[in-house]
Amino acid sequence: MPYRTILNMARGAINTVSEFYEDVTETVQRITPEPVNQALDVITEKFEKGFAKTPIGVAERGAAATGELIAEKTGNQALGQAVGFGLGLAVPGPEISRAAKPVIPKGVKVPQPKPEPTDFLMPPGMTPALAGGGGGLKLNFKPVDAPLAPQVSKLTITDPEVTSLPGVKQGMAELPVNVKARQMLDKSLARLDKRRADLDDMLASGEVKRGSSKFIRLDKKIREERYGEMSSFYNQLDQDPPAYGKAAYKNVDPTDITKKAEQHHLAAKAQTAPFIEVMLEVGDPDDLVALHEYSRMLGVVMGNSKKNMLDAPGPIHRAAAARTAKEKSGNIHSAFSVAGMEPNNAYVKRLLKDATTADDVIRVFKQYADEYLIPQQDIAKKIVQNYLDEYAITLTKPQRDTFNQLASKLNKGS
Repeated sequence: MPYRTILNMARGAINTVSEFYEDVTETVQRITPEPVNQALDVITEKFEKGFAKTPIGVAERGAAATGELIAEKTGNQALGQAVGFGLGLAVPGPEISRAAKPVIPKGVKVPQPKPEPTDFLMPPGMTPALAGGGGGLKLNFKPVDAPLAPQVSKLTITDPEVTSLPGVKQGMAELPVNVKARQMLDKSLARLDKRRADLDDMLASGEVKRGSSKFIRLDKKIREERYGEMSSFYNQLDQDPPAYGKAAYKNVDPTDITKKAEQHHLAAKAQTAPFIEVMLEVGDPDDLVALHEYSRMLGVVMGNSKKNMLDAPGPIHRAAAARTAKEKSGNIHSAFSVAGMEPNNAYVKRLLKDATTADDVIRVFKQYADEYLIPQQDIAKKIVQNYLDEYAITLTKPQRDTFNQLASKLNKGS
């Protein structure tokens, strides 16, 4: 049963017990992968059965038993004793005296704070402390100056089409290139979260009005930037650096040398962002890396990187820049719209609404790439190339030489 469900079942009647469970869960998650899974499974089972009856009574009677099961399943007596002891103390009010007696096994001392723990009782860098309040006691953890043990990512995707890819393996998210890419992602999202919070403050203060042109402009800019940043994963910086909106990667439009060619996302950022968002919710760091590797294997590069950029003259990219009737109906986005080939962000989110595992995300992504992402980029490339070819035949030989030189510098994506 998911942790959030456990907390919902516990809400109100056994608040301090659920708080302790949260502390233990967060602590156990830092231990080696197998004991983590075993311990959480045991705790979940006990809580699920207990809350179905009488939460406080079961927590009181089952504290010692839960601790013993934890010790048995993980082979870690210290962890089992700490869980059993804490669950007993967590029972609110006058129940404490009765719960504590069966919780502490005969001959076992109450765990004492240690500045630098060397066993699996708690994560490195944390020491236990008993805290009161709210009618009961609970076990908290206080940070101390000790180095954190490295956390090992876990690949939960089982689809062989993904797991058989070169480099896709357990722990790959901890490789330096992937750590750096994830840091870049987190930093970008934090920056955009700050901008969103600032806009909310402007609304609250009355500086901007919801629905005003200023609000719509700022809201759209934040939203679209987030789509692009969420979709990006720069673990191949030497081959595929950030390019969208970067002056160094904006090239002259060979059909109008007074302007720069526009940058078209071959894999639309509004359509790819939901896959990353949901993978971050249901998967592990390894799964996020694997999704990007799988996408690249399909020939689809997501986000704002160079390999996802198709340089296109403005008139053939979007209707707002079109000058002729042919350009207005035949540009990339108009053609996609007429053909029903450009779903919006909300549509993709609906496709993923029932995804609860990383394999679910991969399954939906595979189908979506086949039906939309791959055809979209093939069509966009053809539209741009046909436009350039038709323009070139109207030029003289000297003009065509200059045109060809400029056209060769255009980014054509992956």
